[in-house]
Amino acid sequence: NGNEFLMRGINHAHAWYKGHESEAISSIAKTGANTVRVAFSDGDIYGYDNLSTVKNIISIAEQNKLVSVVEVHDAT
Repeated sequence: NGNEFLMRGINHAHAWYKGHESEAISSIAKTGANTVRVAFSDGDIYGYDNLSTVKNIISIAEQNKLVSVVEVHDAT
């Protein structure tokens, strides 16, 4: 929309810490961050994260007013 956006964020290593996303993302939001980089996995190295999981975590981030930066960690 043309507005300046300065990213201030923290990583959430979902690929290694599955099941903690609600607590982790809520805690990240409380730091004053405006973004959360989420490390997902395509199953090559770490456990597979399906589309439903990705959508759910993006939704949790949105509920906490965070912009999601999606990353597939097996590839990086």
